[in-house]
Amino acid sequence: MNSPTAKTAVSLPQELLEKTNKIAREMRTSRSAVVTEALTEYVRRRENEQILAQINEVYDDETLTLEESNLIQAGMTYVAENVIEQW
Repeated sequence: MNSPTAKTAVSLPQELLEKTNKIAREMRTSRSAVVTEALTEYVRRRENEQILAQINEVYDDETLTLEESNLIQAGMTYVAENVIEQW
């Protein structure tokens, strides 16, 4: 990562910390790198879920024209094929 970093203190359950340390050893990287990767993935998934929820909300609107419905369906297909599959 090339972006600026900030130090923070986080309280974790002991078992989670031990698993994080094990992963860091296996990957031959730092615990910070493991936590950064995990949080980055969590944020990405959450953002994608929010986008999908917005698409579903619009798609569920019964007042849409056929053209609007087809456009939304194409968007949902794109998300399913290019975003969700990456999870």
